[in-house]
Amino acid sequence: MLNIGIVGVGAISQKAYLPVMRSIGNVKWYMCTRNQEVLNRESKLLGRCIPCNTIEELLQFPLDGVFIHVSTKAHFEVAKQFLEKGIPVYIDKPVAPSYEKTLELYQLAKKHDTFIMAGFNRRFAPKVEVLKSVEDKKRIIAEKNCTVVSQDTRTRVFDVFIHPLDTALYLMDSLPTNGTYFYKKKDGVLEQCMVYLENENETALVQFNETSGANLERIEVQSPSGTYSLRNLTDLVITQGQDDVLDGFSSWDSTLYKRGFETIIHSFIIAVQTKSENPVSANSSLLSHLICERIVMAKAPQGFLTFDVNSLE
Repeated sequence: MLNIGIVGVGAISQKAYLPVMRSIGNVKWYMCTRNQEVLNRESKLLGRCIPCNTIEELLQFPLDGVFIHVSTKAHFEVAKQFLEKGIPVYIDKPVAPSYEKTLELYQLAKKHDTFIMAGFNRRFAPKVEVLKSVEDKKRIIAEKNCTVVSQDTRTRVFDVFIHPLDTALYLMDSLPTNGTYFYKKKDGVLEQCMVYLENENETALVQFNETSGANLERIEVQSPSGTYSLRNLTDLVITQGQDDVLDGFSSWDSTLYKRGFETIIHSFIIAVQTKSENPVSANSSLLSHLICERIVMAKAPQGFLTFDVNSLE
C-alpha cells in the first residue's frame, strides 16, 4: 500500500480530486490543511486517512508521493520541502507563477532523483486524446473565453491562459520553431491574449478573451481527414465533407473522467508505484511556462517568441 500525502484541501481539491481519491483502494492517505473543520470532515470521508495540522507533521511520515493543492503563490516553498526529501510531487498548474521558479523546482527534482508532475488535466481528457491521435494535423486552435476580469496580468496568464496554451502545445506533433504573441489591455488590465505557433507541418492559434460575454473553451484540430471540434472538453463534433458526427460520452461517464481528472490522478499514482517516467514531461511543462513568462515580461503588446527551454532530459 502506498503512502500519499495531500497538502491543501480547498474548493478545487474537494470538487475535482477527493471524489476520485475516495475510490482508490491501494493508498493510505495523509491529509494536511490549516482548516480544522475541513480537515476533520474530509479526512473522515476519505477513509484510511491520517489528518495532519502542519507540513512539518506530514513530513514525519514515510510518504511515497504527495498531491499539492495550495495557492499558486505558495507552490514553490511547499513543493521544495518534499522534493528535497526525494518525494514525487503532483502540483496544480502552474507549477509556479514564474518560469524561473518553475525551472528551479524541476532542477531540484532532478537533483534528488524524483519528479514533479504538473496537473495539466486537459492532456488526460478522453476527447483531447482523440484530437491527439489525429494524423497529419495541419491546424490547431485552442481558445478559452471568460467573463470576469479581476486579476493582474501575471496571474491571468499563468493561471488561465496556460490552459489552452499547454493544450495546443500538447496536440502539436512537433515542437514549434516560430511564434508570435499579441495582447490587449484596458486600464492596465489584460483583456485578450493570443499566441501563434508553427513548425514545418502545423500551425497553432491560442486565444484568451475576457470580454467575450461567455465562459467557453474550444479546441479544434484540422487535418485532411476532417475537422475535429471539441467544446468544453466534452462535446466533440467530427466534420468530414458536409457531414457532422457527434462523438459523445456514455451517460455513465462522470464529469471528472470527461475532464481528465480521474486519469491524471491515477497516472501519478501509477508512476509513483512503478517508478516510471513522469506522465507530464519536464520539458513540455517548461515550454508552456516559458511562453507565459515571455508574454508577461514583454514590453510591447505584440512581438516574436523564442523557445530556448533549459532541457532537463
